[in-house]
Amino acid sequence: MNLPVSMHAVVIDRNNGFALKDAQVPLPAVGEQDVLVRVDAAAINPADQRLLARARENPAISILGFDACGTVVQTGAAVQHIAVGDAVYYAGDVSRAGCFAQYQAVHADLVGIKPARLSAAEAAAMPLTALTAWELLHEHFCLERGRLLVLGGAGGVGSQLIQLAARLPDVEIIASASRPESRDWCLQLGAHRVIDHSRPLAAQLPEAVSHAVLAHHPDAYLKTLPPLMQPFGHIACIVPLAAAADLNPLMQKSLSFHWEYMFTKPLFQPSDRPTQGHILNQISRWLDEGLLRSTQTRCLGPVCAQNAQHALALLASGQTIGKLTFANL
Repeated sequence: MNLPVSMHAVVIDRNNGFALKDAQVPLPAVGEQDVLVRVDAAAINPADQRLLARARENPAISILGFDACGTVVQTGAAVQHIAVGDAVYYAGDVSRAGCFAQYQAVHADLVGIKPARLSAAEAAAMPLTALTAWELLHEHFCLERGRLLVLGGAGGVGSQLIQLAARLPDVEIIASASRPESRDWCLQLGAHRVIDHSRPLAAQLPEAVSHAVLAHHPDAYLKTLPPLMQPFGHIACIVPLAAAADLNPLMQKSLSFHWEYMFTKPLFQPSDRPTQGHILNQISRWLDEGLLRSTQTRCLGPVCAQNAQHALALLASGQTIGKLTFANL
């Protein structure tokens, strides 16, 4: 295949208040263990907001975007399990250029085969949040039974946690939401009940929970959760804390605190890095079997600076449900 030497990308405009702009940039270099993907669809995440903020101190950050779905157009010399022409989806690596571009190079271990029954945009909504939820449930919590509280159930990760936990028959899922539409979304995905996180939690949780996930505003919840937890319970956080946390209140009940950051494996390349590709393949099979659903709720059009800027504004409003996507097809 004859590839162009340059491509369209949405880049950070450091001369215009760190807004986003459309630009022509060189195609990314493809390593021997990489695949080069023509990006057909992408999604936006709160992680893009945080990366944009970090760009002020890190001049190497130029292209945002983690969730993508597309077609492999080139493979590195060492890649054997993925071929040119394969439709794939992935969340990628925070240390490399993102997917808000025509093409992206990504390590082959991080790539899964796209679910056949989903559109590219529907598939692009899934990888980052599905990997985060899977690693939480199965690698941190090793969850088989218990009472799971998901604080921020209608967001991207919360939506995946509810769906994946619903496949565990001995787990009761309690999600939090503050609006009727987000409450309904959580129930549709499989939550057994929904509480209102804008009201005090204690009155809504008469029975202690064994596992809790802080998917938004973790600072306040970390202070109020310990009395609501079972002894030897587990608390996990997926977003940065705004201030240093006092974990001493967790001691009396021997509560465990977990950080979950799905980019840990791409960044530090442990021996289990290929599990991310394996997980995405399992998610793909379940999506094709109708056991899971895409969490896309709105497609904003093609990947371009205007649409990406609009998506960032929607995320900042705190009113989004599920995932926002872009489609180049």
